[in-house]
Amino acid sequence: MGKTDAGRVWRLRPGDERPVPFAGRRWESGLLGRAVGGHGSARVVVGEPGIGKTALLGHLADRSPHRVVWVRGSRAEAELPYAAAAQLLAPFTGWFGRVPAAQRRALEVALALDDGPAAGALAVCAGALGVLGAASAREPVLVLVDDLQWIDPESRRVLEFLGRRLDRERIALVLALRDEPGAAAGPPDLPAVRLAGFDRADGRRLARVHGFLAPDHDVDAIVDVAGGNPLAVVETLRRLATTDRAADLAVEVGRSALPAWRDVLARLAEPTRRALAVLAVAGPAEPAAVEAALAELGLSGRDVVPGERLGLVTAAEGGRRLLRYPLLGPVLLADAPEPARKAVYAALSAHAHRDQRIWYQSFAVTGPADELAARLAALARGTADPVAAARFLRRAADLTADPRRRAMRLLAAAAGALRAGRGEQAASWCREAVSLRDDPAFLAAAAGRSARGLGLAGRHRQAFDELAGAAAWLARRDPERAADLLCAATGPALALGEARLACVAVTEAESLAGVPLPVRARPAAAAARVMHGLPGGELPPPESVGDPAALVWLALAELWSERPDPARTAINAALCRLRRGHAPALLAVALAVRGDLGFRTGGWAAASADAVESIAVAGRTPPNGVIAFGLLTLARLEAVRGRPDRCAELLARSRKEAGPLGVDLRLLLEPAVRGLAALSAGEPGAALEPLEAAWSHAEAGGVGNPAVVPFAADLAEAHIRAGNPGRAREVLAWLEERAAGAGLRGQLAGAWRCRGLLAADLAEATAAFATARDAGDVRTAPFEFARTLLCEGEVLRRLRRPVAARPALRQAAEVFEGLGAEVWAERAAAELSAAGDHPGAKPGPLATDVLTPQQLRIASLVAAGHNNAEAAEMLFLSRKTVEAHLTQVYRKLGVHSRTQLANALNARGDHSGLPAERAPQSRESPDAAGGPRRAEFG
Repeated sequence: MGKTDAGRVWRLRPGDERPVPFAGRRWESGLLGRAVGGHGSARVVVGEPGIGKTALLGHLADRSPHRVVWVRGSRAEAELPYAAAAQLLAPFTGWFGRVPAAQRRALEVALALDDGPAAGALAVCAGALGVLGAASAREPVLVLVDDLQWIDPESRRVLEFLGRRLDRERIALVLALRDEPGAAAGPPDLPAVRLAGFDRADGRRLARVHGFLAPDHDVDAIVDVAGGNPLAVVETLRRLATTDRAADLAVEVGRSALPAWRDVLARLAEPTRRALAVLAVAGPAEPAAVEAALAELGLSGRDVVPGERLGLVTAAEGGRRLLRYPLLGPVLLADAPEPARKAVYAALSAHAHRDQRIWYQSFAVTGPADELAARLAALARGTADPVAAARFLRRAADLTADPRRRAMRLLAAAAGALRAGRGEQAASWCREAVSLRDDPAFLAAAAGRSARGLGLAGRHRQAFDELAGAAAWLARRDPERAADLLCAATGPALALGEARLACVAVTEAESLAGVPLPVRARPAAAAARVMHGLPGGELPPPESVGDPAALVWLALAELWSERPDPARTAINAALCRLRRGHAPALLAVALAVRGDLGFRTGGWAAASADAVESIAVAGRTPPNGVIAFGLLTLARLEAVRGRPDRCAELLARSRKEAGPLGVDLRLLLEPAVRGLAALSAGEPGAALEPLEAAWSHAEAGGVGNPAVVPFAADLAEAHIRAGNPGRAREVLAWLEERAAGAGLRGQLAGAWRCRGLLAADLAEATAAFATARDAGDVRTAPFEFARTLLCEGEVLRRLRRPVAARPALRQAAEVFEGLGAEVWAERAAAELSAAGDHPGAKPGPLATDVLTPQQLRIASLVAAGHNNAEAAEMLFLSRKTVEAHLTQVYRKLGVHSRTQLANALNARGDHSGLPAERAPQSRESPDAAGGPRRAEFG
């Protein structure tokens, strides 16, 4: 984040004059697409001005393979009988001869094609149906009618007649009608699709397809204020693309929608329009305050009644009256002169309660107002709502005259935005703050906060660049702070899968700050080195680390170094802190890390529960990519359990939800899971492509530690089983070198297992598998150990030593069955049968196999010593929900006390992934945000 960065950058992509693709409306377009798929049907599309009715009809026309006929209503022709019917039937005059003579004559007279007395309406309607029916017999017809409210009454009668009689025709009719309060004619008696406003995700898509490069948080704000009205969103973005007024997010209603709303408001008396303007400004104000403000302006509640009768006002909770249409407020305020608007704010501020009073007062002033700004800042400090705090501080900054103090308030507002999960907004405000002051301490704080915001939004590359740029600017001015920023930069680098880049940042940090780095920075530095395949150095104990993000890095450094017990201690300490904090994205990552740990150490039921919770927590945050980690952990579990369809669904969801967000480590994790799934299914040929892709991504990012994503042994085994021993030996040489250099016994065990598969004679195979068993550990890596036993049994049987193969195969089958690796247990049983041993009945499933992930999570916390209230707080549940789940757990497991529950879980190993989430006694007292300088994961 360099000194030259300013606030927003609003601009259009080059070539914005080109036609833009359709955005949003997936459900509506799908529903209408099915309805107009060549069968007789009629639908009415209803919505307010600017909501996208015309765009939706155009989208249907573009997608339709059938003949499309447009009919467009016109205000100028609304009084001309059969004007719209002429548009409808003009392309089909050649088919008039297919209908009875009376109907043909009725049509020709009605459409002014012949002279004569006017025919009855029934003859005209029946003739139109006959003509269209005859034409559609050759080719289906799609009739699209826009602006039905301006269709002349005679033509509208024809259209409604057609709509009720299309069940046996190959004609589809879609009528678009403006939802106009007080309209003379309501919607036709036909199935209707009512268009609502866009949500934030569709609003962002709309901005992108129109070529606007606005920050997502600004697009979100515009969508919220405009009620999701697409036309208003586009018009506002277009205005902001050509203005330097960075803070001006007032909604632009749009040239086509504005006259429509003004026509509606023109039916109301001037006092009613003024009263509605008060409602537009009041928002959540108490009804008594609104009534008092109306009285101060010479109005009363009676002046609102005509708006209610017209359908412009709706009743809300607590007796409040709100405008029904979001765009009415901008129209009313745009038409009111500035003194009148300020008078409304002043009247509301005089009667609202304290917090709202200050808020309204802030809009009743012009220019800086330091006293009001100070009161808003105090208001922010006194609220527990981070969204409200951020809003108050942002407004306080707007009213602050002194640039340095304004910058401080912007930075404080960014902190509130971070706590509220609005990362892009926080980053944007930080950049705006840096444009106002450039002292080293402030720049370092702003860069760190901006990077956390970008990471929260899934923009890890930009986060790294901002941290590195700010560190370069600070290197000569404040080396210690520059080193802190470089250590923080390891987070986004590792999220990108760029271990080499992360190590460069660590090396530069050490050269600036001196060795060793501060305790708070060592875990991230160690994780960077370990991922790259280098020694991590001496790691601090968890009790000396105050920042939960640093604890997550500490757990990963231990996990990737094959030290599961210290990793578990660190990750549980992190989770204990995170469950009581305001960092849901980091909580989701920590749960996924513990799920990965549980998978490796055999606590699969616990790992599944952690992954499910990680996905749920990530789903409550803005889109940022962290959901991929939980999804991929769960997909790996489904792969080894022999559920390929479920695994594929999870991988597809990961690509859809996390793919656009720059979490490049996913590009290494996902193909590794796909390869493991293919191996589990007994398809080594299908495993080659994804595992080679994982290899390529690891090499490109400098991921030199094979324990980070353990795919190398899988890749070697797939090549061996596919008949490619030469490539398998290349992979094994790399794996052995890396594993030996880092002291990774588990990875060495995988390499020697593959050496055993390659062995040409009994002595070589026996020695290789013995070395693999010695390096492996059934306690810390049961699945990999069982795979070694299975391969040993396969080779011994292949070398005609069936009796010697049986013990290894029996033990492999037992471990696989205990884990729940059904497909692997079946392979072991088949090998055992081929070796002449026919096993008896399988042991029953673990008791916890009958628990849901949520029940397992609650049972584990209770068994670890937490009471019901603590468990409820940690899982964001009510106490009654926890008690209800515990009742089911006791019944399913057949236990009657907490002691029996703990014994049941521990005796079966089902609790191995879920030890007590207890925070160690910290030697560093972090603040509510997790410490003054923290390296945040992702």
